[in-house]
Amino acid sequence: MGVLDVLPRDAIPSIDDPAFAASYFDDDDTVIVVESDRRERTWFES
Repeated sequence: MGVLDVLPRDAIPSIDDPAFAASYFDDDDTVIVVESDRRERTWFES
């Protein structure tokens, strides 16, 4: 299998100051939370 590097490492810039809107999620959106002995993970489905 051949692997081709298309982007150099760190080519995608980080988001240093994210802004979140309170209206992004609705009350009727499905939320899935998985808890284990590791850290929690959450998925939103709108």
